[in-house]
Amino acid sequence: MFDNRVNVFVVLMVVAISLTLSACDDDSEPVPLEELSCKVESVVWNATSYLTAEMNNGVVIITGVNNNNDTLRLLIQDHEPGVHPVKNIQNIIVYKTQDITYLPLNSAEASLIVVDHDVVAKYIWGGFFYTGISGTGDRVEISDGVFRVYYN
Repeated sequence: MFDNRVNVFVVLMVVAISLTLSACDDDSEPVPLEELSCKVESVVWNATSYLTAEMNNGVVIITGVNNNNDTLRLLIQDHEPGVHPVKNIQNIIVYKTQDITYLPLNSAEASLIVVDHDVVAKYIWGGFFYTGISGTGDRVEISDGVFRVYYN
């Protein structure tokens, strides 16, 4: 699982560097795309139907829904740049499909990586991965997660 965290971090850093370099090419600021995506059990998942973000009581809440009506929600309490733990009480990631809700295990096999948080522009982006568990004990692996959103 450590390799996934390193891979996500490397990908995010490459994107950050390329965005920085592209900003140097002309005088206009690049406008980042908004997205919420990941792999669920190695299958690509994208918030194609709905994506919203807000700051509520110091927590950035990102909610996305795909075309199958599967929902992914991130509740980010630690929104300063860095690598942060994902637990069921801190930096929560919830995945819901077919009326089954998967909450994070309290383990080291989960991380939230905030690459940048611009509080003036109200823009945050980074990555994540975690293992979720349902109330019946079923598990789901979420990997290669990326979020880029403006919030209200």
